[in-house]
Amino acid sequence: MRIEEILESGERVLKQDGAQAGRGISPYGTLYLTDRRIIFLPKILMSVALASYDALWKKGFESIPLSNIRSVRSSFGAVIIEADRKYTYSVGVFKTRGWVNAINEAIAAIFRP
Repeated sequence: MRIEEILESGERVLKQDGAQAGRGISPYGTLYLTDRRIIFLPKILMSVALASYDALWKKGFESIPLSNIRSVRSSFGAVIIEADRKYTYSVGVFKTRGWVNAINEAIAAIFRP
């Protein structure tokens, strides 16, 4: 599976990085910021064909609409996103501030007239 198979028509990837969902024993994959949402695509799904979205969610796939995000911050090498629940993505100690800034800019852009 490739990110292009998941993106909606006209959706653009703004930032991507290798990441771990959560901390400790959690799946590794790629974290994407698009102009509409944040997507975590676990590495295990990168070698399979898209069967169904239900199968994706069971394997650790996550999609968070930017409009649902209430707050985003960095903490010890992780990006913490508060939306319908708390999401944590470990992206590396020196990359968290860049992710927080990029997410906040993308959120601001969807609410600009």
